[in-house]
Amino acid sequence: MHQCAFKKLVFIKKNTSMKKIDIKQLKQLISTKVLENIDLTDIDLNSIIDFSSCVLKNVLFSKKQGKLKLISNINFNNAKLTNVQFDNSVLLNVDFTNALVKKCSFQIDDKVLESIIQKDDKIIKPTIAKVTFAKSKIDRCRFRNSIIDWSDFRYAEITNTTFENSRINFCDFYRTHFHKINIFKKALISNSSLNYTLFEGTIIRKENIVSGTILQENRENYRIFLVEWKERGPGIRRTDANEMWEPKKLEKELNEMHGHAENIYKNLNGNWISNGFFSDANWAYVKAKRKERERLKNNLIEADDLKQKLKIRSKISGNYFCDITFGYGESISKIIRTYVALIIIFGLIIHFLESNNSIFDSFIKSLLNMVAQTNSTIDYIPFEITILNIVQSSIGIILTGIFGFIIANRIRHQ
Repeated sequence: MHQCAFKKLVFIKKNTSMKKIDIKQLKQLISTKVLENIDLTDIDLNSIIDFSSCVLKNVLFSKKQGKLKLISNINFNNAKLTNVQFDNSVLLNVDFTNALVKKCSFQIDDKVLESIIQKDDKIIKPTIAKVTFAKSKIDRCRFRNSIIDWSDFRYAEITNTTFENSRINFCDFYRTHFHKINIFKKALISNSSLNYTLFEGTIIRKENIVSGTILQENRENYRIFLVEWKERGPGIRRTDANEMWEPKKLEKELNEMHGHAENIYKNLNGNWISNGFFSDANWAYVKAKRKERERLKNNLIEADDLKQKLKIRSKISGNYFCDITFGYGESISKIIRTYVALIIIFGLIIHFLESNNSIFDSFIKSLLNMVAQTNSTIDYIPFEITILNIVQSSIGIILTGIFGFIIANRIRHQ
């Protein structure tokens, strides 16, 4: 209690010691590259202001208790920000490339959040849009309740930061390194690239992924993502035609989406297993295997060698077989359906070969074969029925073993 009170006292003292300045004084301070203990809440920051390579400490751009403030076209490239507050701000086209962002706050007040989100939970406008955090180091920052659209986190290093209850849409986390404890409780991630994103000690769950699908599973959204990022993304000031996608290269990138999705799901699977979220890990494993199948189909189209094509076809067939019959060892319902289907199929074959039996007796014999039981009342069994019984019993034993494995796996993991 004493420690909390002390922290609160220090925070109040810090705020009261901040000096309010005007735009002229701000520009003078920027020329010195050091800004400390200043209040910029009364300054209109919607013009191009260059904070690049500046050191900002205890700077107040906006207040948590205030109304939404627009901050646009500001450059923090290579800057060092410590205890800088952007609460209740709308950041647009702001550049934090290569910046060190420490103990900063970008969070939105709950009441303000309600005013910018419709009743049906559709976002009216983002609070962070086309902001570049590429190659930046973000440490102990708060993005709570933020609505982040079309922002660049590529190669960023993010530690001990909270994205609780945030909404992240069409953002690029390519090779972003989340490590130590980063919180994503109730956060919603949609249409964002998690390709080669490293989650290390980060609490991200299946429910954080909107509709249970990632960007690379929707071809049209992925096309929009690729075109927007290359031609009009954060930090892009170019207008020359060379920056436009060539149709062939764009199609090639779109065709690789299944391979990217496979890698993302395998990465999530490994992350969730290591953190003990086995149900989420099982889901990611199944998704990864299905994306692997789609990737193999593309590989088949591109393959020139006949031997290579046969090898890929066998892998695709095996993948389909494992999915349909066992659900890759994760679906109890699929193996039960497979079991019942085999009883019916072999029962019909037995009925065809032994037409003197009723259909009911044929199904009973088929069921006994599946559990490796022979009807002792039968003195003579035709050769073809004997072979059929052996084949069906062998399949039944294998299926029973797989069924036991799935049950044990479910009990252990869930």
